[in-house]
Amino acid sequence: MSDDAPAFINAWRATMSDPPHKLLCTWHVDRNWEKKNLNKIKSKKGDGSSDNLNGCRVLLENTNNVDDLPKLLEIVLNWCMADEETADFGN
Repeated sequence: MSDDAPAFINAWRATMSDPPHKLLCTWHVDRNWEKKNLNKIKSKKGDGSSDNLNGCRVLLENTNNVDDLPKLLEIVLNWCMADEETADFGN
C-alpha cells in the first residue's frame, strides 16, 4: 500500500517484482477525491462535493463485507443519478 507517487512502487518493482495490484492508502484516495475531483461538482444548492464525498466514503470505508459493495454502489449511483446536477458524476 502506497501513495500515488511513483517512487515507492518503482522501488518495490526494482527490489522485489511487479505487484499484482497497486493499492493506494485510504488517506490519499480520500484526499484526491476531496481536493482534486469532487470539488468540481457544483449545484444550485452550493458545492455538491460534500454529499458526493460522503457517498464515496461509504464505498471506500466498506471493509467489513465485500459482498455489500455492489448494493452500496448501486445506492450511491442511484442517488447521484436522481439529481441532474450529479448525474454526470454518477455516470
